[in-house]
Amino acid sequence: MGRIHFERVSLDELMSLSPLVAVADVTPPGLETVSLPLGEGVEPYSYTLTHWAVKEWLRPARRAWQAERIVVSGFDTEHLSLHVAFHAYGIHRSPVWPSYTPLHPPVGDQGVILFLRRGAFLRYDPEQDVLDGRIDTLVPALMSVAEGAAARDTIAALAAQPCPSADRLELVIGAPGYDETMDARIGELVSAHFGHERSIAWRMVDTLPQRR
Repeated sequence: MGRIHFERVSLDELMSLSPLVAVADVTPPGLETVSLPLGEGVEPYSYTLTHWAVKEWLRPARRAWQAERIVVSGFDTEHLSLHVAFHAYGIHRSPVWPSYTPLHPPVGDQGVILFLRRGAFLRYDPEQDVLDGRIDTLVPALMSVAEGAAARDTIAALAAQPCPSADRLELVIGAPGYDETMDARIGELVSAHFGHERSIAWRMVDTLPQRR
C-alpha cells in the first residue's frame, strides 16, 4: 500500500451518512475475525465482526432496527480493493481515508456512540446463477469512527434531523472472475431479492482475482 492520505469529515457530514446512531457497549463474544478466500496464491482478505449491546438508539431509521444487540461488520470495499490490487497485481495505491475528530473520545466503559448504515455482502455464483450468503447488515458509516458517550446530548440533537440516506441499503456483491457482462443478470437478481427496498446501491468486486 502506498502513502495514506486523510480527508477531514465534519460532524454534520458524518451525521448525513449515518441513518442509524446508537450508544452501545461491546458484548461477548466481542470481536471476531472473518477471512474471505480469494484467488489461488492471493492472501485472503480479513475483516472483523464486533458484537454490541445497545443502550440507546439515538437515530433508529425504522422500528425494526431498535434491537438490543447488534453485530457491526468491518468489511470495507475500498480496503478489499487495495488488498486485491497489492496481493494479486502488485499495485501500490495511495488511499484517501476519511478522518473525523471526536468531540469526546470514548473513555473506559462509559459506552460508545456508533454511526451506522445498512449494508450487506453477498456472493454471486455464476454456475448456479444465484445470489447467496447475505452477510452483515450493519456497517460503520465511516470506518474507525466513534464518539464517547459524553457527546450524547449533542449527537441526539443532530440525530433528530432527517437523514438523506435513511432508506438506502448498500450492497457489495462478490463474483469470481467478475466482468461487466455479469451486470445485467446480477441486476435482475438484486431486484428480485430486494425489490421491497426503497433505495438500493450496489457495486461488484472480483473474489477470484488471478495473481500476476
